[in-house]
Amino acid sequence: MRYLLKILLVIFAAPLFADDLEDGINAYEKGDLNEAFNLFTPLAEDGNADAQTYLALLYEDAKNIKEAVYWYELGAEGGNPYAQLNLAMMYAQGINGFTKNQKHAGKLYRQAAEQGLAQAQNNLGSLYYNGTGVKKNYTEAFKWYRLAAYQGNAEAAISLSAIYANGYGVEVDYVKSFIWANYGELAGLEKEGKFNREIVEQKLSEEDKALAYKLIQKCVSSNGKECDY
Repeated sequence: MRYLLKILLVIFAAPLFADDLEDGINAYEKGDLNEAFNLFTPLAEDGNADAQTYLALLYEDAKNIKEAVYWYELGAEGGNPYAQLNLAMMYAQGINGFTKNQKHAGKLYRQAAEQGLAQAQNNLGSLYYNGTGVKKNYTEAFKWYRLAAYQGNAEAAISLSAIYANGYGVEVDYVKSFIWANYGELAGLEKEGKFNREIVEQKLSEEDKALAYKLIQKCVSSNGKECDY
């Protein structure tokens, strides 16, 4: 799996370059890949990290992994969080010619996570939760999972449900566990969310259930931003 870009155009280059990048993005989104390639290539060669990352996506779509990795690396070095995330996943999985290296994956995840990318935050949380490539740290896992879940990441929501149910780095809170399980289920992880929800529901009093169901509505309507209380 790789992640596509949704770049906010805050460009400090010449206006022409900003226009070319925007035109390239529009062409890419319309499926005009040849035009996108022609627009992104000179920008990427000039050092634009966003263009480098889009160019990497084009090469990956064309199954030219060597070129894709080359441009992902440049994009990541230039600070593009999507390049950092996609490159981190290659290191984490040991694919596309990379030797599996969870420690380096963690560094790249952190770079993207600190820029607010939800999937990177979730993946970094998982490294801390499992002690993979980093020292196991439930407090750090909770921190990154919560940041990702607040942005609507379903995987992070399910993980938060487990953390609250088991008291990993936080006090046990079955109401919060139930809320996040429901949110994760509604956000797309139906099997995992239902599994957590049914287990935790048995531990709730009728009063807690009433509170939880009331808060779930607020949680869902806010797309994960207001799921704690």
